[in-house]
Amino acid sequence: MKAKPCTLIMNSPLNGYIFTPMECESIAKAIKIATEWECPFRIFDKDGQQIGQGWRK
Repeated sequence: MKAKPCTLIMNSPLNGYIFTPMECESIAKAIKIATEWECPFRIFDKDGQQIGQGWRK
């Protein structure tokens, strides 16, 4: 399966600060980053449609 480029936006779990959006080469990479940072996140495709959200601890 081909990797799908996406944009990752995370929030600080302590105060809700929105971090600068990160461009990721795949959805799996975006989820891995959000898991490592332990932050709430949203993932958007190249058209700006939300394709995922969550909070991985």
